[in-house]
Amino acid sequence: MTVRSGDTVYGLARRHGVTQQAIINANGMTPPYTVWPGQILRMPSPASYTVAAGDSLYAIARTHGVDVEDLAGLNRLRPPFTIYVGQRLVLPRQSMPAAPPVQQAAVDGSPSAPVPPRRPIQLGGTPPSSASTPARPSASAQRASADARQ
Repeated sequence: MTVRSGDTVYGLARRHGVTQQAIINANGMTPPYTVWPGQILRMPSPASYTVAAGDSLYAIARTHGVDVEDLAGLNRLRPPFTIYVGQRLVLPRQSMPAAPPVQQAAVDGSPSAPVPPRRPIQLGGTPPSSASTPARPSASAQRASADARQ
């Protein structure tokens, strides 16, 4: 598919019935996901659903995890969103869920211990120490001091 002047990833996704992420993944795009006139993009084919007896647009959207308004807009349906048995509806492809983290094995083959999160480091100057910060007196010491002043 050749990009035309004024096209955006969002607009192409809406026009072709796919998600923006599907276009991004199919074309190996990186942020800021800019397209330009004349650019050739691979377009993933949209998923579809054929309406069966008893279906409603709401039920179809819910079953496929999409917003009713998005499904209606993608299929150019206007309120009251009337659908017919045998009608083919275009569904946006769902993006793949993120892969679970992979536990790395240690050199001896046993699972490695989890790596603790990194702590920020302080650049320049000296780190604060408890010796340079005056200790705050306890509540009982503050009362005793106040009683002694009276």
